[in-house]
Amino acid sequence: MFLIEMVILAVVLVVLYLFVQFGKISRNGITTDNDNLDPATLETLDGYTDIAVFGLDNRTSGEYENGRADVLMIFSINNDTNEVKMVSVYRDTYLNMTDDDEDFNKANAAYSLGGAQQAVEMLNENLDLNIQNYVSVDFEAVIDVIDQLGGVEEVEVTKNEAKLMKKPIKEVCKLKDVDPDTEYVSAGTQTLDGIQALAYMRIRKDNGGDFKRTKRQREIISKVIKQAKSSNIFTLNSMMNDLLPEISTSLTNSDMVTLLLQLFSYEVADSSGFPFEKTTMDLSVGNSVIAADLESNVIELHEFLYGTEDYTPSEDVQNFSDTIIYRTGIHEGDGY
Repeated sequence: MFLIEMVILAVVLVVLYLFVQFGKISRNGITTDNDNLDPATLETLDGYTDIAVFGLDNRTSGEYENGRADVLMIFSINNDTNEVKMVSVYRDTYLNMTDDDEDFNKANAAYSLGGAQQAVEMLNENLDLNIQNYVSVDFEAVIDVIDQLGGVEEVEVTKNEAKLMKKPIKEVCKLKDVDPDTEYVSAGTQTLDGIQALAYMRIRKDNGGDFKRTKRQREIISKVIKQAKSSNIFTLNSMMNDLLPEISTSLTNSDMVTLLLQLFSYEVADSSGFPFEKTTMDLSVGNSVIAADLESNVIELHEFLYGTEDYTPSEDVQNFSDTIIYRTGIHEGDGY
């Protein structure tokens, strides 16, 4: 009995400690129930924990209410298997903003227009999802977490990527008062520190543009998760001390305790970008990523995330898809 009591006490102390740590987080609740989904879809989604993750490029740590969402990702956790799938929504994807058939813009505009609330609603309405929670992080948090891990290991940097990393390295070093000459990298497989990894994830002006950029982001995140799982308790504690004050979330303390206690059982099973079939086009809102078409891409998304075969998109998604086709002339089969 004494051993059982000691285990219970240890668990209670850990939970209390986590609650204290989570008090450092900026909290902002959202209300995002998607009324367009049929009962069968809702039943399927109930088997998963979907969280929207927004990476903000506000140049000032701690600004979470609005700003440009440089990263839009969906983390989908299978509640039975603890498998995690990641989807990057290309930030220039042409989508509906407010459920008004006339209001379309680039996906990353939603956060600047209405913060996390509107950004999550945008994802739910356009993709037939029922995301209830989000996490927003500024680039400062990315740097701190990676540095606490001792860098991201075994990243293969090409000669062109090393060259293109110089500009974002200079920008970040200026803000952090760091000599950029100490951060520049050469081509090859290496360990990247926080500033270098952030620069690697922000490269856009290479072959593949935003599509390749989001692939690099998923690569770094997968490696960070893998390294965090093998880290000791002291490293994880240091990571939390740095990370938690630099994020905003709608997750409750109980939600976060549950997620954290299951961290070591999570496995990143797969990742992809959305839309799957797409093209680009200059529109009134600027150069945009066009789904070819939205309806067929949403069908593929539900198969990728939830294994749903022959998914039937909601009426709203079908209407949004028709509007995009009308405005762009891009149909299913016209993309790559």
